[in-house]
Amino acid sequence: MKEEKHRYRQLLIHPNVSCSSTDQLNADKEVMGYFRALFVSKEVSERALELTAETIMLSQGNYTAWHWRRSLLHQLGKDLGQEIIWLNTIGLGMEKNFQIWHHRRCIFEMWVRQLKDKQDSKQDLGKLSLTDLGQVFDMEFEFLDEIFDSDSKNYHAWSHKIWLVERYNLWAEPRQMEFVETMLDQDV
Repeated sequence: MKEEKHRYRQLLIHPNVSCSSTDQLNADKEVMGYFRALFVSKEVSERALELTAETIMLSQGNYTAWHWRRSLLHQLGKDLGQEIIWLNTIGLGMEKNFQIWHHRRCIFEMWVRQLKDKQDSKQDLGKLSLTDLGQVFDMEFEFLDEIFDSDSKNYHAWSHKIWLVERYNLWAEPRQMEFVETMLDQDV
C-alpha cells in the first residue's frame, strides 16, 4: 500500500515518466556501483572503458563518467577517430547534452593534435594518409550538418561549429560562408 501511494505521488509529479521495472533499476544500480568501484580504484583497462560507455548511456549528464572516459582513452592509447565515430552514433540521441559536446570537443582537439604530430614526424598514420587531415574536418562538418538538419537552432551544435572555425582558423574556407548563407535563406 505504501509503495502504491509513492508511485501514485510520483505519477502526479511527473505524469509523463514511466516507472522502470525493479529488475531494470537493480541492473542500473549495479552498473553504477561497478562504475564507482572502478573509478575509486583508478583502474585503467578495457573493462573500465566499456563501463564508462554503459554509465554514460544510463546517465548522460554524468560528467565524471565523461571525464574518466577521456582519461582512459588517453592512458590506453586508443584510436580517437574511433571515439569520434562512437560519438557520432550516440550523438543524435544526445544532441542537447552539454557533456557529450564538451567531450567531443576535447577528443577532436586531441585527435587533430595527434594526427598533426604524426604528420610532422612523418610517422605512419595508419588508415589515414597525410592528406586526410582535411577529411577529419569534413567528417566533423558532416556530423554537424546532420544535427542542423534535425534542429537548425541547436545551440550546442552552433557553439561547436564556431569553435571549430575559430580554433582551426577556417574562416577563409568558402564552404563556411556558403553554409551560413544557406542557413539564413532557410530561416528567413
